[in-house]
Amino acid sequence: MIPHSMRPFSLLFVLVCASCGNPDPCVEDPANCQDAGKDSGGPDGPGSCTGVCVPPAPGKWLATSLLWIGDTPNAAPPTCPDVMPAPFPGFADTPPTVECPVCSCSPSSAQCLLPAQLSANPDACPGGPGAQEFSAPPTWDGTCNATNPVSSADSLTVAPSPLPGGYCDPVVTGPPKIQGLMPAVECEGTPHVAPGTCGDQSMVCAFPKTEGFLTCIVQLGDQECPDGWPTKHRVFPNSQACGCQCSSPVGDSCSATVTVYKDGACSQPLGSVMASSDQPKGCVDVPHGSAFGSKFSTPPVYKAGTCTPTTLTEGAHLTFCCLP
Repeated sequence: MIPHSMRPFSLLFVLVCASCGNPDPCVEDPANCQDAGKDSGGPDGPGSCTGVCVPPAPGKWLATSLLWIGDTPNAAPPTCPDVMPAPFPGFADTPPTVECPVCSCSPSSAQCLLPAQLSANPDACPGGPGAQEFSAPPTWDGTCNATNPVSSADSLTVAPSPLPGGYCDPVVTGPPKIQGLMPAVECEGTPHVAPGTCGDQSMVCAFPKTEGFLTCIVQLGDQECPDGWPTKHRVFPNSQACGCQCSSPVGDSCSATVTVYKDGACSQPLGSVMASSDQPKGCVDVPHGSAFGSKFSTPPVYKAGTCTPTTLTEGAHLTFCCLP
């Protein structure tokens, strides 16, 4: 799958009916169709394509793009045409030299959960065999809860919930410095095809051919060009020249304080224990033989950790296979 950052290139052909009120003669009699008609730049014929007829993009190839390549490092690219207005600059055929900006990581973030497992123990801390479950329902929001009352206990044990997957956001300071020999611009946008169908039923109708640009199909990595698309160019997009990623956080934790009450309305406290994901189970002693009627938890608190940044300097490149 093409990465999210490659999304501008992930475009598929869609055949569009130019005028459903005028049936295409090629549909009715494809044996007599040889070309797309004068509107496509070819000889006269019965096809209804208002653009240019091209071979379909096979397999994993993504279609269709316009590609400009300059012949000197300082060549100025033309403006992308209205049919493909979005420019994506880069360099063609020879990888550019790249100086990447500073990559760092934000403090980590995570969504903490309330403690999930509470136990009423018949012995003092750290408890022992014979514990009774005193947990709240899975939907517990920390407010007073009287589920699973216990008639007699000497201590309360609270196990913290597992720490959810924390993460850090990559932080990039400044733009990359990129120098190359052959500047290139790939033009994208919508629509990507022209209305109508081709006289040659093995072809598809694409947008009109544009002066100064090659008509191409695209695939990630270094690929061999398929039949019908003979002109190959490797393109190194500026947007992919550098990357910044962060490791999993270290030192983060979630903690909450749980209080047990004698009554069922959280008005007669017996003791409190703090449970933290970076510590073993928490435990608190209560008067011998205490009844556990209810419990309450403070909202869980997240302590941010740190992540290790990594600068990615081997940018992705694309293969463009183009019409001559």
